[in-house]
Amino acid sequence: MRISKILLAALTGCALSAHAEGFHVGLATAFSDLPVDSSNVAAPPLVAAPDTVDTTLFGIKAERTLTENFAAEARLMLGAMTTIKSQFSEASLGVSSYASVFIKNSYDNTMTINPYLIIGAAIASVQSSNSEQANSQTIQGLTYGIGVDFDVIEGHKVSFEFIDLLNKDRTSMEGFSLSYGYRF
Repeated sequence: MRISKILLAALTGCALSAHAEGFHVGLATAFSDLPVDSSNVAAPPLVAAPDTVDTTLFGIKAERTLTENFAAEARLMLGAMTTIKSQFSEASLGVSSYASVFIKNSYDNTMTINPYLIIGAAIASVQSSNSEQANSQTIQGLTYGIGVDFDVIEGHKVSFEFIDLLNKDRTSMEGFSLSYGYRF
């Protein structure tokens, strides 16, 4: 619950700190591999279930430039359920929501391509269900990754990145993100 309050405070801080330069808002989509195990698949257990399930998320992001090389970023995303079928049963599994805050270190080389590193905290709500029951699990922890911003035209950028969410149980939820941002 504490991480939820930190994420809410950071999102509010990013939204309230907008000024004429250095504030980006945009849309994001993420494609993630969600680990499948007995703790996040509704009973009865699936026979021959895959190790991971591909899940897709869509959402918004806000980024505030702090210094020449650092920015703060927040994201809120919603996901869709994926159906897992086996010979004997069927279940739905997916990330229903995802929120994160990051510190982004980039080298603004005034070119159209800017690589960056990103580190922060995230929380994801994983939902699963079958014909007999529903299950909910929260994954929260350290998030880190690497990416690149492409300055398309003045004030517009497209970002591509790899991100990994690692929680205290060493469960990893990794994926790729593609986003568009507009600078105010």
